[in-house]
Amino acid sequence: MDQLDQIKAIVEPILLENGLRLYSMNWTKFQHMKALEISVITTEGVLDIDRIAQVSEPISEALDASELISFEYLLDIGSAGAERELAFDELDGALGKYVYVKFKNPLQGADSVYGDLVAVDESSMTIEYRVKQAKKRIQLDKEKVAKIRLAVKV
Repeated sequence: MDQLDQIKAIVEPILLENGLRLYSMNWTKFQHMKALEISVITTEGVLDIDRIAQVSEPISEALDASELISFEYLLDIGSAGAERELAFDELDGALGKYVYVKFKNPLQGADSVYGDLVAVDESSMTIEYRVKQAKKRIQLDKEKVAKIRLAVKV
């Protein structure tokens, strides 16, 4: 088990206790120091600065107690973002959300679509979108999708 996997085993239970889920974790460099960047998403409610602060101290204390990290580092915990990319195995949790889908090859004259994710199965997804005032649906095989991310409706 590598160091990030060991850190993940410490961090994930603390996040889950607080209604959060680990989205990503990696080492980066900040100025002249290593930084452990932890991106989280919420499983319930709103993700705000107070919820981030609520888990930061327990995570910091647990990592210090574990002695897994033998050097000085910066712990950076934050939101994965309102427009974060989605993995296909996350799509069930994004049902009903507004998304942006980039196609691998143009479909119906378009290379992407914004709309609501209304259905997902093992091999496809259905997006409901608007053309002027008319609602339309498109079913996409996952293999035809280059990228899907959450989107903010403006």
